[in-house]
Amino acid sequence: MGEDQVRKVAAEIQAYLDAHPQAMDSADGVLKWWLARQRIEESKLTVEQALEYLVSRDLVRRRLLAGGNVVYGRTDVGQAIK
Repeated sequence: MGEDQVRKVAAEIQAYLDAHPQAMDSADGVLKWWLARQRIEESKLTVEQALEYLVSRDLVRRRLLAGGNVVYGRTDVGQAIK
């Protein structure tokens, strides 16, 4: 998986969060609901890499729920990727 593809998906995730700032979901949910709405079909691995890319730049936060599931949502920083 190329870094360009990961950044493309990361930008789509960021655009979704800009439009829906309260959104939170798991990587599976991001793939199924957020990106599907953006009409992008990506592998789960690409979505996970894109989410980690955004987390590493403090644009998205990762939260571990009591049941062990991980969800992602926008941080207060939330700037657009260039």
